[in-house]
Amino acid sequence: MNNGDWATKYAKELKWPILPIVWAILNGSCSCGSIECSAGKHPLVKNGVLEATTNTGIIKHWFHKWEQANLALATGEDSNTVVVDFDFVGGGAESYTKLLVEYPDFKDCVICKTGAGFHAYFQYVEGISNKVGLFAGVDIRSNGGYVLLPPSNHISGNSYKWIRSPFEHPITEMPEK
Repeated sequence: MNNGDWATKYAKELKWPILPIVWAILNGSCSCGSIECSAGKHPLVKNGVLEATTNTGIIKHWFHKWEQANLALATGEDSNTVVVDFDFVGGGAESYTKLLVEYPDFKDCVICKTGAGFHAYFQYVEGISNKVGLFAGVDIRSNGGYVLLPPSNHISGNSYKWIRSPFEHPITEMPEK
């Protein structure tokens, strides 16, 4: 399957609002040509995450126009998701280890390997907002945020891959204390 097929599958089967994202080029740069952007991680559409849609006609048009585009999920209430982003370079591995001690069920969620760590997917919780630096190497994406989805590529040369797929496992509730 190509990226457009995946984008359509997410929208159709999971009812996830999708948007097209620039892609990383093998030399470590971004397809947009800028050297000052977040390579391979910003929207191709003018209004960014506000244009995320489950309309498969629009999604097919985007991925016909930009065949190599990465794809992203608009997190929050519309997709019923909150995503916890663990970046191993920034201390996310240690934060994850500490969370597992306090919340052992954390490992049972839907998980995606990213280029620099992983994403943990949970059901949307009202009141949780986007936060950078929640813990060392840990960010949260909710309303107004987005995360890249498999099979998007990463500037590291790695691709996003499901470890625990949402097509095979339910999105679980966020662990409570």
